[in-house]
Amino acid sequence: MHNRLKEFRKSLGLSQVDVAGALGFTQGYYSGLESGKRPLTDMMIAFISSVFKVREEWLKTGEGDMMEYDEKAAEFEAQTAIGGGPVLINAGKYANTWSEEMFDVGGVNPTSNNPRTAIGVTAEKKLVFFVCEGRNQTEGVAGLTTEDLANVLMDLGCVEAISLDGGGSSCMLVNGKETIKVSDGSQRAVASTVMIM
Repeated sequence: MHNRLKEFRKSLGLSQVDVAGALGFTQGYYSGLESGKRPLTDMMIAFISSVFKVREEWLKTGEGDMMEYDEKAAEFEAQTAIGGGPVLINAGKYANTWSEEMFDVGGVNPTSNNPRTAIGVTAEKKLVFFVCEGRNQTEGVAGLTTEDLANVLMDLGCVEAISLDGGGSSCMLVNGKETIKVSDGSQRAVASTVMIM
């Protein structure tokens, strides 16, 4: 069972510190659970399951799906996709699903002002690319919370929107020129980008 704790944590891209913090444990205590130095009781498994939506049966036996899925979830055949999150606007309403998507333990800092990047679409099917600077690269410009970001995008007419990687990764180039002052002082190397050509 203990090795499955590490497997689920890694599948979510979380550190021991992230998981321990979400559970209200110290990193040392959680590390003991993963290594087998601390007992993994049924009550502890139920608690971890409730916080992270990992299936108790999978934690105990390794059988079945690792994660619990909402009964409304459905598979779809995507033709084009992009990873991101949290969802900011859904069906024209503020959604900001950072807690449900567990971005509160993954470094997104949804309630802090930070540089942000997002993509939205209007009711007229116009695509909106949004980026804002923060961390006082321009004096007095702290950035936005994810709720602030959603409100700006709704003001721009977006009925659907998702947040993309922000912070030091927030940058938009138009004709090769930066549109904001990036918070790292220079453009950060990133694994993927969105380009319109």
